Amino acid sequence: MKNIKWIIGIIILALIIIFITSNKDSEQSIEKTGPIKIGHLAILSGPAAGLGEAQMEAFNLLLEETNAEGGINGRQVELVIEDYAYDSRQALSAYQTVKTKAKPEYYLQDGSSGAAVLAPIYVQDGVVNIASSATTPAYFDESPLTCRLSITADKYGLAMVNAIENQFGSDANIAFIMSANEYGEGMLQSITTEAKKKGMSIVMTEKFEVAETDYRTQITKLAAAQEDIDVLITVNVGSGVGTMFRQFKELGFTKQVLSDNWSVMHPSIQSREDLNGVLFIDYEYNSEDITTQSEKAKNFVDEYQEQYDRLPNAIAANGYDALALFLKAIAATNDGGADAVANYFVNEMGTYEGVSGSISFDNSCEVNRTTALRTIVDGKVVSK
Repeated sequence: MKNIKWIIGIIILALIIIFITSNKDSEQSIEKTGPIKIGHLAILSGPAAGLGEAQMEAFNLLLEETNAEGGINGRQVELVIEDYAYDSRQALSAYQTVKTKAKPEYYLQDGSSGAAVLAPIYVQDGVVNIASSATTPAYFDESPLTCRLSITADKYGLAMVNAIENQFGSDANIAFIMSANEYGEGMLQSITTEAKKKGMSIVMTEKFEVAETDYRTQITKLAAAQEDIDVLITVNVGSGVGTMFRQFKELGFTKQVLSDNWSVMHPSIQSREDLNGVLFIDYEYNSEDITTQSEKAKNFVDEYQEQYDRLPNAIAANGYDALALFLKAIAATNDGGADAVANYFVNEMGTYEGVSGSISFDNSCEVNRTTALRTIVDGKVVSK
């Protein structure tokens, strides 16, 4: 009798194990045939909404094309979107909302403001993120899970200082008007470090909150001191950037202004006439010069312009490439998860020819790419 009970117990246990295993396999099968979900921590409101909207438009172009062609490995692709308004205080809650909704292993998150806060969280949670416009040094942590497509603040700093040296020499006097956030502070620190290596002097620094739209107080001070200034450096990704460049002229600031592509090519700028003569550090990608575009880039520019009635800026091109890279890696690894995708980026992908140029990653998933110096002449972008 004891033997019979023992045998029945073994049979019941075996049936339970079979049921659990079968149910688990069934769940995995459903998961693999459902949509591929990618989290997107977006900038759809707040002072930098123009940049986030351009990126979202690029995502939509690629998603429509990909899903219309059958998706990735037969599965549709879905973005799970949460707006964090370019506010570092909202970044963590936006991430937790996306995580609760979908538990994605892949994230697209834009902007230095959010990237600085979330980098350690991505690593802690074992998910992989691609930041397409995060220049901040705080995002660099040597982890292959925190990828970046944008040129970093240290490279911007070196390129700006080299441009200043070529035009004004190594004894140039530099002034700053910079946004008081992760982006502006990171750029300020990197440019200052490179300038001091050359022997240049920092003669004045003015700051503003990224949500500001009137810069007369800061610019009046700069104009009063401009005899001692050779070049003024500014970065401003807020919606008031066009006003800032106009106020330079209105308030009589006449010295050379040097900036970056995010500021000069900001989609909120209605007219570039106020930017004539401004120098800026740009990517090799230039949507306005067809001679510099690959066939893939030309097609992207044409499709974007047809859909949205304007040329795509660098953040749109970077966003398109960020999502395209995820789709390529997910397909190659058969949706193998964050570690497999990160390994693909740093060890297997090689060089990817994107719409924004050639892209490859180092062992920390930091992008390898070069800068270009450009200026605005008669409202048009011209390479120097």
